[in-house]
Amino acid sequence: MKVLYDTSVLIPALLVNHDRHSAAFPQLETARRGDDQGYLSRLPINS
Repeated sequence: MKVLYDTSVLIPALLVNHDRHSAAFPQLETARRGDDQGYLSRLPINS
């Protein structure tokens, strides 16, 4: 699956002491393992 990561996931995933780290880090791990294709966004996507 192709997954687009924006700063709302990247920052918490990279900062171990962030309160959302435990939710965000596993999302990046799926791309690192090759389960998903991860893409980065410089700008947040607002809904």
